[in-house]
Amino acid sequence: MISRPATTRNCPPPLKPQSVKNSHRNVISGSILNAFLLITHRMYKNF
Repeated sequence: MISRPATTRNCPPPLKPQSVKNSHRNVISGSILNAFLLITHRMYKNF
């Protein structure tokens, strides 16, 4: 559904390294959540 991240458009250029770390963490957690939802969806489809 989401092809390109919408946060990069609204987010200002990172000035602090901590904000870069937070954005990376958000991307990683988002991808993990997306994969988890995909796996659970396939599992429920199989049942």
